[in-house]
Amino acid sequence: MTYRKLFAAAVLAVSAAGLGARGAEPATPDALIKELTTDGAAAARTPQQLAAAYTQAVAAVTAKLADASPDKRGDAQKQMERLGFHASRPGAETERAAFAAALAARLEADLPPAAKVWVLRHLEFVGRAESVPPVAAQLAATDPALREAARQALQNNPAPEAAAALRAALESADAPVWKAALANALGTRGDTEAAPALAKLAASDDEAVRSAAVVALAKVGDKSALDPIASAMTKGSEAAKLLATDACLRLADRLTATDKATALAVYRKLTAQPGQVKAAALIGMARAGGAAELPALMDALDDADPRTRGAATEGLILLTAPEVTRAMADRLAALPAASKPVMLYALARRGDKAARSAVAAAAADADVNVRVAALRSLATLGDKSDVTLLLKAAAQGPGEEQKAARDSLDIMAGGAEIDAVLVGALATATGPGKAEVARALGARKVAAGVPALTAATADPDPVVRQESFKALGVVGGPDVLPALVSAITKTTENADRDQAVQAYASIARRAGDADRSAQPALAALPAAEKAGKVALYQVLGRVGGAKALDAVAAGLAAPEPALRDAALRALADWPDDAAAPALLEVARSAAKQNERVVALRGYVRVVAQPGSNRAPAETTKMLGAALAVAQRPEDVKTILPALGDLKDPAALALILPHLDLPATAEEAANAAAKVGRATGDTSTAAATIVNEAMPKVLAATKNENTKKLAQEALDRAQRKAPKPR
Repeated sequence: MTYRKLFAAAVLAVSAAGLGARGAEPATPDALIKELTTDGAAAARTPQQLAAAYTQAVAAVTAKLADASPDKRGDAQKQMERLGFHASRPGAETERAAFAAALAARLEADLPPAAKVWVLRHLEFVGRAESVPPVAAQLAATDPALREAARQALQNNPAPEAAAALRAALESADAPVWKAALANALGTRGDTEAAPALAKLAASDDEAVRSAAVVALAKVGDKSALDPIASAMTKGSEAAKLLATDACLRLADRLTATDKATALAVYRKLTAQPGQVKAAALIGMARAGGAAELPALMDALDDADPRTRGAATEGLILLTAPEVTRAMADRLAALPAASKPVMLYALARRGDKAARSAVAAAAADADVNVRVAALRSLATLGDKSDVTLLLKAAAQGPGEEQKAARDSLDIMAGGAEIDAVLVGALATATGPGKAEVARALGARKVAAGVPALTAATADPDPVVRQESFKALGVVGGPDVLPALVSAITKTTENADRDQAVQAYASIARRAGDADRSAQPALAALPAAEKAGKVALYQVLGRVGGAKALDAVAAGLAAPEPALRDAALRALADWPDDAAAPALLEVARSAAKQNERVVALRGYVRVVAQPGSNRAPAETTKMLGAALAVAQRPEDVKTILPALGDLKDPAALALILPHLDLPATAEEAANAAAKVGRATGDTSTAAATIVNEAMPKVLAATKNENTKKLAQEALDRAQRKAPKPR
């Protein structure tokens, strides 16, 4: 149905039945607009009644678009947007068509150009065939903004009729700028029917017209467009020539999908040009061609321009013929050292294992950069036969070669085959090589390597032992814990013990059952020597659980100072707040200051650590207990940041007294400001507290960031509950 028919039907519907579905009195324009922009509020209407409703609503809005008042025009624009959003929603095709027809009808009304431009902007998104005639009529408007809005509306209108209107306008256009604009519109639409007209314009003496035409031809033309574009590449300014050359490349890119031979001929010809054109052409050759392009790409690897070398590398990656890999591998050894890493990169990106032998050989090159590139390439191209080579390179010591070899070992494809070679190597390797095997088993998470790794924790080489402990922490399960306990309690090497403790804690953390994981350590605790007990306390402090807590807390009464200290530090390191009561008691009653300090800091840590389900008010209470036992300003300073992280305005009562002490004033101010910022607008009661507190903070602090935070907290609180004057 055309827009004129819809408009006539709407008028008839209004006169015959009103706007309501049940013969109701016509709605006011504002009420109707509100109804037509609200989901679920519109009355049921026939298509004719819906068209009439939109006609009335759009007429009212567009009348205001012509108003002299900016406020009224702004309101009208917002109403039009709401109408458009609602009418164009998915599944509302009848409403979209009615809205578009109503808009199109207003283009024939006596409206100023600015109002019609606004109408056209909406038709750009909702218009279809029904809106093409009145929009096309605006292409002849004398107002340039109105004419341009009509062009854009047709450019984005998916109806074939819109393309036809643009072609007709191009045929009759006189002004060069307007011709260029219409050519751009047809190119943007991808209108292939415009190609003949665009080809004629590509010979224009006007540079803007010619450039617009060739750009559009690249989007819509076939191979017949190559000649006019090629001709344009020789005319005008350097910028225009480059634009035409780019258009030629773009057309070749399109032709690659349908006519590779033609595209390839274009690319080959363009490789004679310098710089970025040659680079783009080389990549195009690789996409459109095959093994025959290999010599040109190989030669381009030696080009002085880095863009050309990079494009040649990318082209070699893109070539799919199997003989390409063999040719590249054969060329590798003869390349200069500076070019070899590029070739190795390309071979790795191709992923063709036919290059494996050549890449492995390059790992012994005299140039370190080549060796590093080869080792990295083996991550993709290597297989189980390269594991020994990589281990050897990794064992050479710190440096880029070690990193490259390790990275390749860690990610090399091959799964079980690679893993089996590594497990076997752990039994036969020695020294740094054996340590690298252990490290790789952990990095690859090879569970099958657990028995061999467990045995390697007793190796004579300390580096092997420590790497084995690290790997067990990654791949070991609960069944490994007794062996780790044995190592912890029997070793005399602190480094071994530390690694074993970390491995135990890692395994326990993954297992998730604290009491069960703690059992091997608990069983060994009574008979362990002092050093072993110290380490076992450390283990239990990381594992946690009720049984471990009882055992470690009992250690606070041990006669040896080292054991008491180890037990206390284990409690301070506890994974949850179960250790809080014991720590608070030590902080309150310990005879030695260093014990009180360790206990208090540990208490604050376990209480304030994230992840607790405790209510903020309860945390405030617990931290208040810490303040009660703090004996020094340094102790208070460890508690204030934790209070500052709470979202509880009651924490301010604990913080504010410390504003009056010079040693703690700034820490208290910052903590109070943070609490105020987090809670000041959460409730009226909280706002009242923050309103009282923040002026004190502002008076106490000299820190600009704290002042800013406190002022923001005060502003929020006063908006929530203004402070009485």
